[in-house]
Amino acid sequence: MSKPALILVPGSFAKAELYDSFVEKVKLHGLEFEVVDLPSTIDRFPEPPATVAIDAAAIQAIASKYIEQGKEVHIHTHSYGGIPGTESIKGISKSAREVRGLKGGVSRIVYTTSLALPVGVCLKDGMGDNLPDFLTLINQGDYMSTDPVANSKLTFSGLPDEEALRLANNMSVHSVASYESPLTYPGYRDVDVSYIVCDEDLIIPLQAQEQMIEFLKQDTGKVVDVYHIKAGHAPHASEPVLLAELFQKIAVQAS
Repeated sequence: MSKPALILVPGSFAKAELYDSFVEKVKLHGLEFEVVDLPSTIDRFPEPPATVAIDAAAIQAIASKYIEQGKEVHIHTHSYGGIPGTESIKGISKSAREVRGLKGGVSRIVYTTSLALPVGVCLKDGMGDNLPDFLTLINQGDYMSTDPVANSKLTFSGLPDEEALRLANNMSVHSVASYESPLTYPGYRDVDVSYIVCDEDLIIPLQAQEQMIEFLKQDTGKVVDVYHIKAGHAPHASEPVLLAELFQKIAVQAS
């Protein structure tokens, strides 16, 4: 069997270009790999801010390019990306397409220190009413921005200070509406599931990642393939070679 095409769904505030260097590492393994530019990371005024559903539609649009060629797709998600990534599987899973006599489809979702939530739950539910100190509401409260200095020490922990700050300065705004949008479709039930745990994450702590893995096991009744990396919240930046090798390992085992 041929290897699946890989689609990466970024975390919040992260434009696709933030992963450019990592993309090259993955492509060295001969994998087709594309990163989604999430609408929630764009100030769309005068259009309303993007929701999880709008982000999910953007993911489906990219995945469909490969699926319509009859290819299998793995959706890789990072941080917030787990919510729209899970949502996007509706109707395009390999199993759903097989029922309609069609080839190709999403066959696996791979969460990398990423949010795997029950239906009806949104990201804001876990945050409460108060934003973390490094986030600020802007543009009439429709969007959030980050404090680069504080964010560099949290999101990009494990990197040299100068490089961490450079990456933090390249982060975008993010839509509040996407944080308030609950998951409506349990896509993890339709596909195989892997989870890459980042043991040193300061944004989504180890215990929270392990709790989500247990939720996935209980909800789906399936085995969840679990891998561990000694890395912070952004392994794409701090451990790109190791993470790319894991992406390759998962792709090869599935093909």
